[in-house]
Amino acid sequence: MIHITEWDMRYEVDEKGGPLTVGKLRRKMPLVFIRLKVHGKEQGIGWRKLLTRAGPNTLQVFGCFCKLLELAGCKERDRRGYVDDNEDGGLAFILSVPDAQVTFCLEVLREIGWIELVDDESLDSSVIIKNSRNSRNSRNSRLTEPNGTEPNGTERNGTEQNLTEPNGTKPSSWEVARAAVRSVFGSDDGITQAMTAIGNHYASDVARADEVATTIRQLIKDSQKPNVTNPAGYFIGALRKRFPCVR
Repeated sequence: MIHITEWDMRYEVDEKGGPLTVGKLRRKMPLVFIRLKVHGKEQGIGWRKLLTRAGPNTLQVFGCFCKLLELAGCKERDRRGYVDDNEDGGLAFILSVPDAQVTFCLEVLREIGWIELVDDESLDSSVIIKNSRNSRNSRNSRLTEPNGTEPNGTERNGTEQNLTEPNGTKPSSWEVARAAVRSVFGSDDGITQAMTAIGNHYASDVARADEVATTIRQLIKDSQKPNVTNPAGYFIGALRKRFPCVR
């Protein structure tokens, strides 16, 4: 399953068609248009990173990314921002282009941090945002490297180490848990720092990766219960109690 980095922050809209902000509901029906930032003649670092990586195929890769945005937006609100690369015959069939071309474009987009791969079996309420109080996406780390470039051309600061290296195209349990945290709580500084501390602390303890990830995902679910008035505060407090490395 392909996830568009920072979908809610950059591309999602509220019920009135405006940019999605905290406290507003996503538009229920599939999107009709995609919000895509206008850079004009001043192309940022993100574009130059794409140019460096894709070379003469830059426009091809960017075109593929725009098509991914369309596909990710053509869903009802609880599943927007994601593209199933296996449904309806696959992306190559949908776009009527060779498989090799799609594979190349996805790899480039993943490397520069514009998309990430998530486990489609884990797209439950922890990953798909159902709580409008926290409908923001944060800065996402790539699956292959801890640092990356955002689609708008700005560099990311602060990283999290992966507990496990990605095996092929399937993300680790830690990566799925981290994606869930970003999807639900967005770019909350305290939570970002806490997740960084946990990632750094358990980076060499592969045996505990699944246990840590399971705990984090359960805490996300607990924070979304109706009686919790401050989900982000509840979540970071729970992290501090369970992980001594979080201060």
